[in-house]
Amino acid sequence: MTRQPLVSLGIILCLTSTLTEGLPERRLHPSSSRIPIQTQDNGGSSSFVLSMRITNRIYSQSLEDPASSYCENLWAEVAILLQQIFGCSGCATVNTYGGIADMAFSKGSVIANSTLVFNTKMINGDIVKYTFCNALLTGAELHTNLNVDPTYTLNLPAPEMIPVE
Repeated sequence: MTRQPLVSLGIILCLTSTLTEGLPERRLHPSSSRIPIQTQDNGGSSSFVLSMRITNRIYSQSLEDPASSYCENLWAEVAILLQQIFGCSGCATVNTYGGIADMAFSKGSVIANSTLVFNTKMINGDIVKYTFCNALLTGAELHTNLNVDPTYTLNLPAPEMIPVE
């Protein structure tokens, strides 16, 4: 049996409309050392929860401590990957991507649940899901050490919008 290789970027990602229930997790709030959320007064914002399974990282209790270097480093790696996909200068969402409002880690290799904010209500879960998957599947120039399997995301329903007030 031939195994299909994972995209060399490395995270197994899934988009969901809520954080995974029943798993221990720690919510993290952006600090000044992380990518700040950028909001604009444009008639409203919306957010979507992006859940990703990171296969080349191991869950440990230190991910429950936002001050630990492991937690800080993994948060930054995920934030940079998402910035490259949704906030790059050539990206369709460059003018609306506001960053990450929240992130929680839980077991399952490592599951990172990130709440992405967009400075528009004219976006939906399908756009978020397919923008993400397309970047991975087309070999976009992503600079990351994380391993990603975009087919996992493609098999999930698109997330529902969470209005931001």
